[in-house]
Amino acid sequence: RDRAWSSTARGLLRLRSGRDSGSETPRAGGLNTVDQEQLRAFRETAHRFTQREVSPLLDAEGRNGDLDRLPRVVGLAEETGLMAGTTEESPGYEWGVWGRASRSEGPEASVAILEEIARGCAGVATCIHIAGMGAEGLPEGEASLARPVVAFRNAAWRLDEENLTTPPESAPKLDSNNDEHRCSGQLSFVPRLPKCDGYLLWISRDSKWVPVIVADGEEGLATRNMGHRLGLAAAELVELELDNVRVIPLDSPSSFTSMLRRFSLGLTAIALGNAHGALGAARLYA
Repeated sequence: RDRAWSSTARGLLRLRSGRDSGSETPRAGGLNTVDQEQLRAFRETAHRFTQREVSPLLDAEGRNGDLDRLPRVVGLAEETGLMAGTTEESPGYEWGVWGRASRSEGPEASVAILEEIARGCAGVATCIHIAGMGAEGLPEGEASLARPVVAFRNAAWRLDEENLTTPPESAPKLDSNNDEHRCSGQLSFVPRLPKCDGYLLWISRDSKWVPVIVADGEEGLATRNMGHRLGLAAAELVELELDNVRVIPLDSPSSFTSMLRRFSLGLTAIALGNAHGALGAARLYA
């Protein structure tokens, strides 16, 4: 049954990409070129996934639901193509949340998927969002990590011109010596999802933001769970401590500014979907 469901979902995703008509090339376009028929297909796929897989996670007793089901739910999001992947063979490589097609087609489809899934569970939507942000920041052909998540210094949340162009002094710094690159510093409030295998970090070098990747478990990298949260329990929150950790600099297709704006846009969509879900739940008690 799971295989049949995944196949149906992937078919809906192909419909919106135009592949069923024989086109293998993403449509050229500006900020938002996904038409309404395609957008409905995105929403339908996300809605069916939420009803079938996400909602049962919350049927269990307790405020956080059955988090033991979370790895399966995230795995199915990846298998159905809702969650972006880092290789061309991944079902969501192009059309998952923040997949490669979002660079030419714009953010509308990714936003629609996140909003729809957040109606069922904002934590699951956050897992899909951060996985997409990690995959989206990798250059073509870079697939050394399968489920990286993006991480950056908290001060960058202030969307003023200074922080968008110049990292704060507290940001972790890149130290390069010939072909060896290392980083030291701390990053707090980093969300993770099940089977996360590394991080796409935005750090400081010569007073500029630069992206690097580091594998989970790399020598000198320590993670600490940040403990009890009032919400979003499905998305684990950790603190990263980097002590002369070996990293790999990237020639990322995204700038720090565009990454941060997409990150914020995704969280806004999740908040909107969560509010719709709360309203629907309240109506059941009215």
